[in-house]
Amino acid sequence: MEKFENVDVIAALDAILHQNTGYYQEQFKQVEQTITAAATSPAHDDKSLLWVSAPAGMYCMLEKDLLIQENLKYGGFGSYPEGVRLDGDKALCYAMELSGVEAGRPKGTIYQLDYLEHLTHLNRVAVPAAAVTITGRDAVPHRFPYAEYKENEPGILRRFGPLQSFTYEPKSKSTLARLMRQEHAHREQEARPAKLQDHIRQLAADKVEAEAGRIVSEFGRLWNPNGGDGRFMVQVSPVFLNLATDTELKQLAALLPYQSLTITKRADGTPGLFAFISKDENRDEPPRRSVLEKLKQRPAPEAAPQGRAGKELTHE
Repeated sequence: MEKFENVDVIAALDAILHQNTGYYQEQFKQVEQTITAAATSPAHDDKSLLWVSAPAGMYCMLEKDLLIQENLKYGGFGSYPEGVRLDGDKALCYAMELSGVEAGRPKGTIYQLDYLEHLTHLNRVAVPAAAVTITGRDAVPHRFPYAEYKENEPGILRRFGPLQSFTYEPKSKSTLARLMRQEHAHREQEARPAKLQDHIRQLAADKVEAEAGRIVSEFGRLWNPNGGDGRFMVQVSPVFLNLATDTELKQLAALLPYQSLTITKRADGTPGLFAFISKDENRDEPPRRSVLEKLKQRPAPEAAPQGRAGKELTHE
């Protein structure tokens, strides 16, 4: 586990998401609001948050809330494991511990987590909700035992809705506070200091390498030419295109081991970019490792504008 100390938390997460979240980047506005509210809150237990970035979205929540089972069950933090297991989606997960605000920017330490492992851990240690507090159209908080609320939920919502706020509460706040202390202590014990820029550079290299590996694998599965003029064709991932800079597109082309490679649009106007190779290419070759090693030494990239169409590329 790596940790990145005394960083601008919002800027750091923004750099990370631009290596992984190709769709719904506008959700980051809500993440910024959540982090800013936590940073300015007087409550000490509001200073720890968890964030997950997936290829098609993200979610951020206070850690104390994710240590209550019902928030894990019904909230968005646990929405991405099926994509990871079935489709190979890369869900990046981080804990944030805020230390203060400098020049209006939340500062703190960010810890890299394994999403699936941490989700399993949270489900194991989280405590059940004992009560629910809602604030409805009368702007007055109403507290119900959890069992009573679940039994009478439709009637309660008709009576007080629409809701302005909804909060699960544990049986013991001291138990929840102890769990949070344990989570912090475990992270500190396991984490090693690292540089954020090195982490971003590695994410960028992994992004290009993963796409090259996927394209090579797809070419290897094709039995017959499918791209016209006797060529084989594989689509470049739309998620990758939404994230990649023009330089990274060139890096992708350099990684692919095909002399006849062209990355371009289809003649029929189908959206996106496609990799074309001749039928005579050896489609069993892996990506070029020497190019990959050079890629990992380059500076961390600037974020690409989401939805950039890309340019035609040929093998260099």
